[in-house]
Amino acid sequence: CIRDRYNNAQIAFFTKIISAMLKYINFEVVKSIIIASPGFVKDEFFAFLKSELEQNKYPELKNRQELFILEHVTSGFKHSLKELLTSKSVQDRVAQSSAVSEAKILEDFNEMLRRNPDQAAYGKAWVEAAVEQGAVKVLLISDKILKAKNIVERKRYIGMTKSVKNDGGTVIFFSSMHATGEALNDLTGIAAILRYSFPDPNEDDDEEEVKSEPEEEEKSDSEETNEITQMFAGLSAVSYT
Repeated sequence: CIRDRYNNAQIAFFTKIISAMLKYINFEVVKSIIIASPGFVKDEFFAFLKSELEQNKYPELKNRQELFILEHVTSGFKHSLKELLTSKSVQDRVAQSSAVSEAKILEDFNEMLRRNPDQAAYGKAWVEAAVEQGAVKVLLISDKILKAKNIVERKRYIGMTKSVKNDGGTVIFFSSMHATGEALNDLTGIAAILRYSFPDPNEDDDEEEVKSEPEEEEKSDSEETNEITQMFAGLSAVSYT
């Protein structure tokens, strides 16, 4: 038994850490858990944790071992947090997990766009109207538009994120540094998966404008939906480094 490798003080210490994790960490939300220490304490703790899980203890952690990142720091004092958070390996791992999460949300949006286009909003006007109606289940927003130079516009987008959260929705921020963020920027930088069908309220106005300009070729709704769908095709297969 792996417990035989440790004295009672070590077992008590490791058990206390696990109890604190279960008490304070929401594993439905957290993407990464960093365990850091000088020497081999981190490795010993993780070996102890895995041994406990093999004995069917702590079922909340059973399928979450991939969340853990083991890192070396020069000391166990608070100032080592800065050293830890500026570590390239930590930044790369956290960025990768974020990109994978973003890709999954885009895949869900893409699927909704194919299945029910009126439940997959994109563009500022449509998304804002859906937010006002409390119809947004998941808001997808790019960091690019949140950094807009126009302060009024920036406050407007921030207000949308707050409204969605207040209505019980989820807000996912996309990094322009990733392919997923670039794809969202190509789609105006903001989109939403809705709780129910909510057609674009500006669609009729757009159709009137097109009719007044006969020289421009009209696009059917299905053609536009296909174009948007193709933007996201294969995103789930993208490899992030």
